[in-house]
Amino acid sequence: FDESEDTEWQFETIATSSLTGFNSIKLDDNGDPHIAYYDADANILYYSYFEQLGCTCWTTETIDNEVNLLGAGSILSLDLGPNWLNTASVAYVEASDSMLKLVVRSGGPWLVTNIADTNGGADNSLSYGVNSAGIYTGISIAFTEGGMSPTGSNTLKFAHHNGEVWNVATIDSGGN
Repeated sequence: FDESEDTEWQFETIATSSLTGFNSIKLDDNGDPHIAYYDADANILYYSYFEQLGCTCWTTETIDNEVNLLGAGSILSLDLGPNWLNTASVAYVEASDSMLKLVVRSGGPWLVTNIADTNGGADNSLSYGVNSAGIYTGISIAFTEGGMSPTGSNTLKFAHHNGEVWNVATIDSGGN
């Protein structure tokens, strides 16, 4: 990773595995990268971030060391909370039960929450909500339900946590 004004790409190895194809990246307010990625060989979900405060180095944490992700494509979604120095969240679907899960770290250990059964759907997109006044409004996840169903029966859903409860709504039923 290199923040210089160079016109060439700078490459840096963060981790090695034969199958790390599922990943998601988010830049913090300083422009530093935070990356969630899945090691399919070892069934481990990781979170790595670049620190310029103190060490100017990559730090890697294990989110879950017994996970089996479902699907291909947008199956892993990372976002940073309003206090990004302490808060990061990753949404994914566990293959064993097709459950959409959200793991959140707010200055402590990673905590897992089950959101909804996706019935085989795996695509998801996570976002922290902040209104025009800069006030935190909750976590939202768009996801598909029915990915293992026959073509034409997939459903787009929207889950929102308002600070107290998760609400799940159907946005489009039966689309591809």
